[in-house]
Amino acid sequence: MVIFGAGASYDSLARGPPGEFGSQWRPPLANELFDLRWGPYITLFPQAASLITDLEKPGVNIEGELEKFQNEAEQYPRLRIPLTAIRYYLQSMLSSCQGWWEGETRHVTNYNPLLLQIDRWVKGEKVLVNFNYDTLLEGALDSTLGIRFDSMDNYVTGNYKVIKPHGSINWWHRVDSPQFPSPTSIPDHRIPMVIERAQELRISPMFELSTPTRAIPSGIPTIPALALPVATKSEYECPDDHQKILAKSYQNVTKVMVIGWRATENRFLKSFAQGIGRNRPRFFVVSRNEESAVQVEQTIKDQLGESGASAEYSHLPYGFSAAIKNHDFDSFLKS
Repeated sequence: MVIFGAGASYDSLARGPPGEFGSQWRPPLANELFDLRWGPYITLFPQAASLITDLEKPGVNIEGELEKFQNEAEQYPRLRIPLTAIRYYLQSMLSSCQGWWEGETRHVTNYNPLLLQIDRWVKGEKVLVNFNYDTLLEGALDSTLGIRFDSMDNYVTGNYKVIKPHGSINWWHRVDSPQFPSPTSIPDHRIPMVIERAQELRISPMFELSTPTRAIPSGIPTIPALALPVATKSEYECPDDHQKILAKSYQNVTKVMVIGWRATENRFLKSFAQGIGRNRPRFFVVSRNEESAVQVEQTIKDQLGESGASAEYSHLPYGFSAAIKNHDFDSFLKS
C-alpha cells in the first residue's frame, strides 16, 4: 500500500524540489489553499468572502477553521452557502494550478518513476490511497503503465486500486433539486444560483467523472465531489464500493509507503488498524525532514495501538524528490 498526502504533489518535481525551485503553480499544501496568489479564483466565488478573512490569516490552521465552520453550519445552515462556494473554489483553483504545474513539469513528475519501481518489484494487487484532490497520480498511471481512468470503475479494477477518500477535482455530483434553468454560457452561469440555494440542495449520491473524452452532462447542474479539508478528516467523499474495496485490502497489506502524508486522517487509521488485525506491516515514511518523518511515525503508532507499536518502521530525513533521485523506494520494495 502507498499513502499519498499533499506533500507528495507539493514535492513532485525531482529537478525542482521545494527550496530550490520557486513556482506560483506548485501544488499547495493545506495551509496554502487560500494564499493571496489564488485571489483571481477566490473572486470567481464571492459567496465565500464571508469566510476568507479567517482562512487567509497568517499562521491560521485552515483545517481547524473549516471544521469549526462546518460544525457551526449544523445550527446555522446559512454557513452552507460560503462552504459550498469554497468547494467550487477549490475545484477551480486546483484544476488550474495542476494545468500550469504540468506545463512546468512537462508531465514528468516523481509519480512516474515511483510507479515503475512499484510495478517492477510488487506482484499482485497494489493499493494506492491518495488523499490529494489533484489527478497527478492518475496522469502518471496513464503515461507510465497505460492505466486509464475513463469511468469510476477504472479506479478499482485490475491490479492497481486507486482510492481517493476525499474526492477529486474531476469528480462531481448531480444536483437533483431544486430545478435550475438550462445553461446559457461557459462556465456554467448557474453555479452562483446553486451556491445561493445550498441550504435546500438535494444532491445525488452517485459520482460523475469528467475526462477529456467524457464531460459532465451540460444540461444538469453539478457540484464538485470534494470533501472540505478539515482537521479530523472524518468525512469521505468517495464511492461506497471504493471504500469497501479499501477496507477489504487491509488484511493483505505487508508494506506501507507513506509519502507526504501527515497521518491526520483518524477515520482511515482507525479502520486500517481494525483491518490489519494481528498483521505487522512494514512502514516506510517519506516526509520533508527528520522531525516531520519521526512525528508521522509516532502518530501512526499511536493511532494503530498494539499493531502499530510492534510494526517495523523506517524513514528518510528528506522528501519525495530526494528519495526518487536516490532510488530509496527501490531498496524498500526489494527488501
